[in-house]
Amino acid sequence: MDTGWSVVEEIRLECRDRGVQLPDGATEEDLEAHRRVFPQPAADRVRLLLREFDGTGLPYVLQPSDRLLAAREAVRRHDQMVEVSLSIWGEVVVAEVDEDEAGDSASVYSRLWMPVTTNDCGDMWFADLRQGSGQGRLFRWFRDEGAVHDSDDWRDIGALVDRRL
Repeated sequence: MDTGWSVVEEIRLECRDRGVQLPDGATEEDLEAHRRVFPQPAADRVRLLLREFDGTGLPYVLQPSDRLLAAREAVRRHDQMVEVSLSIWGEVVVAEVDEDEAGDSASVYSRLWMPVTTNDCGDMWFADLRQGSGQGRLFRWFRDEGAVHDSDDWRDIGALVDRRL
């Protein structure tokens, strides 16, 4: 996670060169709500993007089929997914998934997963904020299959953004 602000600047320059108007970034209020739900340091990289590109649908910012979730929308979707997991699987099963090592796939949504992008069809990329060496790793959540690890190339949000540049 060493590209930080340089990634934001590269995206901004790319958009300027293409004549694309970027949306306003997330408000401090929305970023604080996001920080309350996702306080882990691994989420800071996502907040850096949200501060500048909150909810943008620009395909070359992330990937062609997905758009970056706005800070407020990420919190809302997370709360919905947790509510569904708890109603179907119960507290004991969800707690077990929460305690698994970061990077482990699961069909039950964890309270320690942070939605990052969506294709608006029920599939999302999320960052795994559970403890372990895989903390911050991105996974694809498929509406019908649960969490699936796609590729070693998608190590974290920085790798996802860097790959698009």
